Amino acid sequence: MFKKRIKNVDIEFEELSQMLFLFEEDPTLERDFLLNANLEFSLESLKKIDDYLEKIKSHPEFENNYSKIVLRVGAYVGQVIKLNSKKNFHWYDFENSIKINRELEQFGESIATVALLIDKDNDETLFPLAKVCKFLENGREDSVYFFAQVAIDEKSL
Repeated sequence: MFKKRIKNVDIEFEELSQMLFLFEEDPTLERDFLLNANLEFSLESLKKIDDYLEKIKSHPEFENNYSKIVLRVGAYVGQVIKLNSKKNFHWYDFENSIKINRELEQFGESIATVALLIDKDNDETLFPLAKVCKFLENGREDSVYFFAQVAIDEKSL
């Protein structure tokens, strides 16, 4: 019997991560800050993303741009982990994530879980978009830099 292949959304989230700073037609709020940050998908670049998230929380247009910020920044954070980890992470939308691991269904689908990074070989799941939401709620105590550092260091052994 053939096992049906579960489709990932790697290409879509790679493109979404680049939209954070490259998409001129529908720019991310405070795009100039991001362009000046010289983002290059390194772990160190996430320190600049922490600064960006801290800055953006007080912007008058923050609420109107919340989903765009979470999706684009979360995609960038996830891509940094994916590109710098030795693990075999792939992006999966929520529907396909629960096909991989039924326990993920308990989190429900939301902006924070619309896509997850999963390494099926090692049964590991990361929630980069949820981490961005947490930073926006709690500030630097939920640093995306620290989140990625732990994911890359501990999950790459």
